[in-house]
Amino acid sequence: IRALGTLRHGDALSALVASVTDPEIVAAAVSALSEADAERAQGVCTRLVAREDPAIASAAVRALGRLGERGEAGLEGALLHPNDEVVKLALSELGRAPSARALEHVGRALDHASWEVRRVAAEVLGAEGSDEALALLRARLERESDASVRDAIMIALAGPDLFGASGDGWGGTETK
Repeated sequence: IRALGTLRHGDALSALVASVTDPEIVAAAVSALSEADAERAQGVCTRLVAREDPAIASAAVRALGRLGERGEAGLEGALLHPNDEVVKLALSELGRAPSARALEHVGRALDHASWEVRRVAAEVLGAEGSDEALALLRARLERESDASVRDAIMIALAGPDLFGASGDGWGGTETK
């Protein structure tokens, strides 16, 4: 399957994805497709994120994440998946280099029914660190009822200075 990607056989990889249901084969095929033909991978993977099987949907999310901004629309669609693990993966992929539009979708995930999804959304927004992201976090903090999510929001709002510039947990001081 990787050889098909290396040789840029996007048509063969698309046909393979359409004809199999084994999650491992689909994952390998969409990975190779994302390297061989980004445009085709975008269409194929955008459809796959809606699949009920979380392994297939997750493989599509990872492939869309490799497409960068081109894969954002498909990743946004994955935020509607019924499996929280797929949604969390999509949030993480959107957070790798978020556009303003992606940031808006991550912000909406702060209202997700699952506290785990809300926590990941808070972490992604905190890592992004823009004024818009921090405003979304401050607004959510006021109405968040889950302690774990509140903690994640407070940590995100505190920013990198929480542990000091060195990240060593000691306010940046070091002894040598």
